[in-house]
Amino acid sequence: MATTTNRLTYDDLVALQDLPEYEHARLEIIDGELFVAATPTPYHQWAILNVAYAFESIVRSRRGVVCIAPLTVRLAPESAVEPDVLSISNGKGATSLGRKWLMARLIW
Repeated sequence: MATTTNRLTYDDLVALQDLPEYEHARLEIIDGELFVAATPTPYHQWAILNVAYAFESIVRSRRGVVCIAPLTVRLAPESAVEPDVLSISNGKGATSLGRKWLMARLIW
């Protein structure tokens, strides 16, 4: 017998973010599955600022931008993630969409 599971979408993620129990949580959905993490520590934030700063001059020379969390990236209707650092470049070697993306998550 087959079982069905409800796969979450970006709209579900937005609705969950308004619930009090997720007020201080980092929410992501990947292939319809919810992932919950605590908000980053000050040390983590310091580290991602340093990574973003290291990318900044390289990315700027390629007419791009560097962003840091919180920033939700919708990859598909059932996948939305919040990378620590996001780089979007218009420079040489860009994809068929016209941009190169780099997303990084720092873990320790």
